[in-house]
Amino acid sequence: MKTSFLTALLAASILAEPAFAQSQPTMPPAPPPTVGAPALVPGAPVAPLTSVDTQFVQNQIEDNMAEFQAGQLALQHSQNQDVRSFAQKMITDHTYAQDTLAPIAQAHHIQSPGTLSEQHQDMLGQLASLDGPAFDRAYVDDMIRAHAVMVDVLNAQLVHGQDQHINAWVQNTRPIVLQHSEIAQQLLASLPRTG
Repeated sequence: MKTSFLTALLAASILAEPAFAQSQPTMPPAPPPTVGAPALVPGAPVAPLTSVDTQFVQNQIEDNMAEFQAGQLALQHSQNQDVRSFAQKMITDHTYAQDTLAPIAQAHHIQSPGTLSEQHQDMLGQLASLDGPAFDRAYVDDMIRAHAVMVDVLNAQLVHGQDQHINAWVQNTRPIVLQHSEIAQQLLASLPRTG
């Protein structure tokens, strides 16, 4: 299995600090993939994507990037171990989602966006201005909203998407997104009220 440099780097940092890693609350592992699709052979011809499928892949690449960056901010700005543990899970799971989506994007010559959308930049900018409990609540609130939207997007893709590789990716990714949503809602309930 091909792992990204980022995933390897994260694993190395966890192994380098075993005492810290042991003190963090554990998060459940991501649900394993359940749906397969025919292999994408590099350089082999592929059927063109519909505009709906193309836009979906582009949006997922950007969403994964934004979730990753939000998780990094949480590791920098939060002292709450539950929030930090959730953020690490978000980084790990969205890196995996990006790595499994990459072959589909490459086969169809879909590039990563150079920058995030204004909406994602605003969200990250607001988070970056916060610390402590205010950050924790804002971050978890943002994750709840983002994952609620994502569930709707994934459900719509299963109805309207045409590409079997993308739909297999959606079917394997949807349980992870639902898990993130559930964890975030439980986490929000445990956080102290601010302001």
